[in-house]
Amino acid sequence: MVICKRLAQFLNKSTPIFYFLVCLLILVIAPSLTLGQSSGTIRVDQPDKPVQPITATIGSKSGGMIHKNDLLSEQIIKVNDSITVILYEFHLNQASVRTNFTVEGNQLNDEVKRYVDKLKAGQIIRFVNILCRDRNGLTFRVPDIQFEIID
Repeated sequence: MVICKRLAQFLNKSTPIFYFLVCLLILVIAPSLTLGQSSGTIRVDQPDKPVQPITATIGSKSGGMIHKNDLLSEQIIKVNDSITVILYEFHLNQASVRTNFTVEGNQLNDEVKRYVDKLKAGQIIRFVNILCRDRNGLTFRVPDIQFEIID
């Protein structure tokens, strides 16, 4: 407010040509000032839509119930085209025997499939500590995958 008053006082004391030059300068500079201010603005079309977490899938499923044969027919744990699975841990509890081992890569290898082949309905298997890498080389973990076997 003070600046506006001082500018008005200054312009009242100035000659008309100086007043014209100041107005011209403001008209030339003003558009570039507004462009600079809005250039960092990000428009959000759907502000209430939550961000979907990155999840790994086996046969397009990230958990729940699965037929043993469907699981045996799958070859890889997949995230998406720009993210690859580096390694994961396979966890299986059968009665009092716990089986845990680490698999490098995204393949459901022969060892995993041997254990899956022996499973009965109602048993639960888990793929945990799924380590991934994106195109930029950033490594991170995604949520675990847990399946209950059904026949």
